[in-house]
Amino acid sequence: MTKVCLKPRNNYLSLKMIVPEEPDQGVIIMPDLVRKEPRWGHVMETGPGVVDMRGELTERIAHQGDLVYTTAHGRELVRLGVGENTHVVSELDVLGKMEDLETMRFQPFGDLIQIKKKEHKEDLSEIILPDDRRLPPGVGTVVKLGLGWRSYDGYDVPMQVKEGQNIAFDPWKVLVIDLSDLGVEEKLYLVSHGDIYGILEDEE
Repeated sequence: MTKVCLKPRNNYLSLKMIVPEEPDQGVIIMPDLVRKEPRWGHVMETGPGVVDMRGELTERIAHQGDLVYTTAHGRELVRLGVGENTHVVSELDVLGKMEDLETMRFQPFGDLIQIKKKEHKEDLSEIILPDDRRLPPGVGTVVKLGLGWRSYDGYDVPMQVKEGQNIAFDPWKVLVIDLSDLGVEEKLYLVSHGDIYGILEDEE
C-alpha cells in the first residue's frame, strides 16, 4: 500500500505532535474531551509561504525539524488514510520554537516577547487576599524579543523595547508555556508587544 504524505502549501506546516505519556495504572484517566491537548510538535514539512503586497513570498520563520509551540486551537488534524494522520497549523498560530532545551533557550515568534516576571514582596501591614483574588505581578524583565512582524509594505516593524529592560505589562494577558510535555517541570512566560504599558527607569 502506498504511503501518503502531506506537502503543505501557503504558510502551513505539518507537525508531529508530542503526546504526553499516559499515566500509570491506578491513576484516574480523564476522557479525551477534558484531556490536555498537546501543544509541542516537530515540524515535518513547511509550505513555500504566502505572497505579500509586493508579490514576493514571505520568508519562512519555522523550518523542518524545529520544535515549535502552537496555540491551543490553531491545529487541524488531517486524516491521510488508515492509521496515517498528521497535524497542520498556520505559521501565524505558532508562538515560537525551542532552540535549546537544556538551557531553555526559546525564540518567540511575531510580536511576542519572553519575560521573567518579578514577584512583589508582601507588605505585612496590608490585608493579604487569597491567591485567586490577588493581582498577579505586572512587571518583569525582557528576556528574548520575538522575531517581529512586517507591515503591508513588507518592511520589518521595530520593537519598542530591548532585551534586559524592565517593563510593566498587562498582568492578565501573560501567556504561559508549559514545558512538562518535554520532560522539564518549568514554565516560560510570554507577553504581546501591544500589552506592554511602558519601560521602567530609575529617576535621577
